[in-house]
Amino acid sequence: MPSTFDFMALEGTARRHQLYYTLNKENNTLCRPHWVMGEKGCTPLLLDTFNDFVNLVKLAGWDDGDSNYGKAKRLAGEMVETYEKWVRDVPESLRKEGKKAWESHLKNMLNRYCPKVDKMAKENILATIKDGRFFDALEWLTFIGK
Repeated sequence: MPSTFDFMALEGTARRHQLYYTLNKENNTLCRPHWVMGEKGCTPLLLDTFNDFVNLVKLAGWDDGDSNYGKAKRLAGEMVETYEKWVRDVPESLRKEGKKAWESHLKNMLNRYCPKVDKMAKENILATIKDGRFFDALEWLTFIGK
């Protein structure tokens, strides 16, 4: 079994009892609930991909020389807010269309705020936003990494 890396920032020590993994039947991988993506969650990262993980914000060009990552936090906030309103917190019957609209919104954001990033890198960033790893990377850089 390959070495993996995973973390979750807890608001208090009692939350440690709420940590668990479930089997994602779509791709047969273990997942944990994610603070943005909800129950679907995300899989642990392979340890040899850690450098790619911590450089996601830089790849997007959103580190803007600010050690507080202000631009990345603002954009991530918009992504989370639209995900909650359009996908997570809507009736089940509207989620499929809401997710399509959210993904289209993300593509527009990447085109607008990553003009110098090549197409392949944008696709990678988009994939990490959609599965929650981008939010984890930002949390790592701004909270745990300090």
